[in-house]
Amino acid sequence: GELWLASRVTDLGGGQWWYEYALFNLNCDRGVRAFAVPMTPGTVVFGQDHHLPRYHSGEPYSQEPWRQGKKAGHMYWSSAPFHRDPMANALRWGTVATFRFKSDQPPATTTAQIELFKPGAVTHLDVATVGPQ
Repeated sequence: GELWLASRVTDLGGGQWWYEYALFNLNCDRGVRAFAVPMTPGTVVFGQDHHLPRYHSGEPYSQEPWRQGKKAGHMYWSSAPFHRDPMANALRWGTVATFRFKSDQPPATTTAQIELFKPGAVTHLDVATVGPQ
């Protein structure tokens, strides 16, 4: 299936940048359970947030927001893994999630990580984008 990632960085002035990412699951049946943007040590991040689709009309999926924070040198967002909750709030096909934060570091080319929800031989995808460096 296909996943599309778009990114935008806005210079807010005063040494602050606003990072925004939109991750669209066009038709990937395995879905997405996590998104991570790397950053150099000492990078200050604040104002992080995300928006996920709201399931409705009897869909059985969780509405639980993803956990977010800094983890192992990344700004990281994640749902529960498939083995713990097959109905977790993963990014399923035909939906988009957005992620955003402010940082004290200017943008540079980097490699974000997309972790897939359902089990399979490939557990994550690396994708070129921009992030604080």
